[in-house]
Amino acid sequence: QCVFRAIIFAEEEVGRSDFVGVMSGCEWCDYKENEWLLYKSLHWSVYLADIQDYVGRCILVLNRHCGSLSELDISEWIELKTIIDRLECIYKEVLGAELSNWSCLLNNFYKDSIPNPHLHIHVRPRYKNAVVINNHLYIDTEFAHHYALKKESLLLDDDRQMLYALMKEKFFYKLRFAHLTIIISRYGKSELGGINTWQVRITNL
Repeated sequence: QCVFRAIIFAEEEVGRSDFVGVMSGCEWCDYKENEWLLYKSLHWSVYLADIQDYVGRCILVLNRHCGSLSELDISEWIELKTIIDRLECIYKEVLGAELSNWSCLLNNFYKDSIPNPHLHIHVRPRYKNAVVINNHLYIDTEFAHHYALKKESLLLDDDRQMLYALMKEKFFYKLRFAHLTIIISRYGKSELGGINTWQVRITNL
């Protein structure tokens, strides 16, 4: 089990654009496609990346326009931590990943004469063993080394659809309802008439 460290955040439904800062002409601010959207909360959107060079690669995009990690506020950091926890749990439990490579580079924005960066984070799960989807074998040939740049997508279309459906189901159910699941574990007896006291922690099942 992956235990959340007592982090509970308020989730909002998709489409709460009134809460986010939008900048015209920004690629991510203007992005409206939901085909590969795994999850959207108040502050972040999580997409299965179009290029599946590493099985399960995702992109986390901040819903408001923001140019760097240092500009995140506390609530955005807290929500990001929770999403990172959930993604890494899914990678390990569902796909058998050994670790994840996280990157926030933003380099391409600075190729423009007037840079207009929008904060987003790439995550590539890494595999010691082969991943099998629909009886197709996918091998991380660079495991234990830096991920390859400009690597072509590995996944067949049907396998990508299956991966998306599986991750969306796990992501939505586990993250949305994890904060509603309270595990009450016996902590010990109090001094008041032998009444049991209890420790409450937040976890996902």
